[in-house]
Amino acid sequence: MKRVLACRALELETTTPKACWARVVSACSDLPGASARAATLCSKHHAELAPLDRALLDLDNAMREVQRLREVRKDLKSAWTPVRLTVDGTSIERAALKLAFEHATSRALEDWSPPDWLPAAVFGQRELPDGCGVGLAVRVGDSIFDSERVGITLAKSDRTGRYECVVLQLREKWKLLCSWDKPIAALGTLHFGTETYVAGEDTQFHPRRVSYRNREQDLAISLDFDWSGHWSPKKYPNVAKLRK
Repeated sequence: MKRVLACRALELETTTPKACWARVVSACSDLPGASARAATLCSKHHAELAPLDRALLDLDNAMREVQRLREVRKDLKSAWTPVRLTVDGTSIERAALKLAFEHATSRALEDWSPPDWLPAAVFGQRELPDGCGVGLAVRVGDSIFDSERVGITLAKSDRTGRYECVVLQLREKWKLLCSWDKPIAALGTLHFGTETYVAGEDTQFHPRRVSYRNREQDLAISLDFDWSGHWSPKKYPNVAKLRK
């Protein structure tokens, strides 16, 4: 069956496992029916993780709004009012771990199984090792919005042959990495198609702000990440209002 996440741009082909993978975190409710959107989780755990799907939706909406504003402001000489769109970095990180877990489980990868503690990290009950989590692979001058391509994959190390991070490609040349037991800076050389990035040099761990320019023109637009764990729609209403 095809499961579509709340984020309209992220879509994964999955099969339905026999049991809720979050049962190791807490007791389950009845499994949802075949038509449910999150068939890998019981209804209780699906509801508990719904904010993570909303965080991905907010990120997608914020990136689309940045794109819209760039089109409006490019090549126009004006003192623009600064726009800061702030998304929930902590929930996005947990959502990436959730996707890694479900991506591997649904495909029954023979050479990797999620760590036993990963569900607890997805539910925010366990912290990741230092330096692990979300990082942005980007270089100065990279074009962010060249395409609508969106994808997810588990990345395997050339050196160890192990799966070491999940990659969310939200737009062409914008790639969010999320590692669980190896620091982002220690991932080594990263290959994305014909392009190569070096972790630690071309990655930003827990990025705070991505500012946008058209050549030398400052567009007064930024996409910010809140890593406090206390993001809320009331605190950032300009992102919440983009939900439809």
